[in-house]
Amino acid sequence: MSKMVDIPHYASESDVYDAVGILKEVIIRVSGMADSEITTLVNGYIKKAEKKVKGKLDIPHVVPRELHLGTGEDDEFDLGPEDEEFYIEEFPEDCVERILHCYFNRCRKKRPYPRDCDIFSDDKTLWDSTGYTQPSNEGTIKKAGDYAMKFDWSGAAGKARYPDVTNDEYIDINIDIYDWMFFRVRSDTNNVTLTVRLYTADASYVIATYIISKKGHWYKVMLDMDSDFSAGSGIVDWDGDNLYYMEFEVNKACTIYIDNINFNDGWCFTAPSGKLVVMWDNDNSGAGCDSPLEDGYPLYVTYTYDPFRVEVPENIAEAVAQYAGIKLIDFLIGIREGAIAFEFEADTLLPIPDKETLYARKGSLLARAKENLASYGYGFSGTVAR
Repeated sequence: MSKMVDIPHYASESDVYDAVGILKEVIIRVSGMADSEITTLVNGYIKKAEKKVKGKLDIPHVVPRELHLGTGEDDEFDLGPEDEEFYIEEFPEDCVERILHCYFNRCRKKRPYPRDCDIFSDDKTLWDSTGYTQPSNEGTIKKAGDYAMKFDWSGAAGKARYPDVTNDEYIDINIDIYDWMFFRVRSDTNNVTLTVRLYTADASYVIATYIISKKGHWYKVMLDMDSDFSAGSGIVDWDGDNLYYMEFEVNKACTIYIDNINFNDGWCFTAPSGKLVVMWDNDNSGAGCDSPLEDGYPLYVTYTYDPFRVEVPENIAEAVAQYAGIKLIDFLIGIREGAIAFEFEADTLLPIPDKETLYARKGSLLARAKENLASYGYGFSGTVAR
């Protein structure tokens, strides 16, 4: 399946040019590359620099076995140390990447599928557009990841299918180990009936419905795989049949937003906001675990978070730009030393410093990058200061 473009986060393209002290126009001139090609090149350097800085600073940080306590009322918990007996003032809101493990008391639960609880609803190009409505990537009205899937059925009721099976793309995963399907949904219209169908390879399916009562509100949809889904067409036995694709359909004209789709063993999460969601039977029919978790019931969660996801400190942004700048200088040194230099007129290379100056600038960038990281704790004995 296709993959979304990975955009640099810790620093920008212009930050790199500022760190190196050479204009982009000069690099275009001496390299013979197009503007967009230079942007791709420099963004690649930034991503490598981000990875380098994260490695040095032990990012993402791992929070092991963080305690959360049931309230007897809530099915959603904010990750963070509030339920711990002792903790420092460091909160991961909007910075969470992934939950690695979740224990209900002493029982370790299975990880959801997909692992990030969101890949189904984060890229419009993965949805079928042949005879179905392809969503748009909604970056503002969302609950998880970079996007929610927005379906514009304002003209008439419609249907959507994931993934694009016309290109021979299928989910093809056994979901028998999971007890629940979860997603978040929102509509701009009251009293919309949303129908969900889960298909096997031979187009047999099971079906479930959910009523979106009020417009403008995000609903947590928890569908019990045994009690909420009923036979639709053909014979489905998840013990032996894999899930190949799924459909969503509405019964009236409306605009729908769907996000955070996953299959799970009684829990899932929403990132980067850092929400832990525990499944329970909304109809109080006795399905699921204690519904919701009884007061004082312990959950232990191990998760990762990036402390710089929301706001990147100036020294960290500078360090990333400086490391990326080192790569850019290596590129420019290659131009000066390579055969390409002979293809330019003599004055073409004049705006670029000579080789010795470039090497000196490279050393300066490295020293400054290390100094910036040291202010965060890198370079001392022991672990990174947090």
